[in-house]
Amino acid sequence: MEKKVKELKITPKDFEDVFNYRKNFILMPDSKGFKVGLVLMLKEFTTKYTGRRVSREIVGLKRNSEGLTDGYVVLGME
Repeated sequence: MEKKVKELKITPKDFEDVFNYRKNFILMPDSKGFKVGLVLMLKEFTTKYTGRRVSREIVGLKRNSEGLTDGYVVLGME
C-alpha cells in the first residue's frame, strides 16, 4: 500500500536542520489531518518556493499536552 504524502512549507532554517538530521520534529497547526505513517514533503519557502525539498515520515505526534498551545501538534519524524 502506497503511503499518503502531504506537502508543507518550511522555513530555510528549519529546512536545513531537518535536511541535515539536526531536527527530527516540527511544530505545526493541527488542521491538516496529521497521523503516524503520513509522509511529509517539506518544501523550503522564503517569499517563494526555492525548489529544495525533503521527505520525512511521521513516526509520532503529540497533541493536547501541557505547555502546547491549543490547536498545535508536535510531529516526530524520521
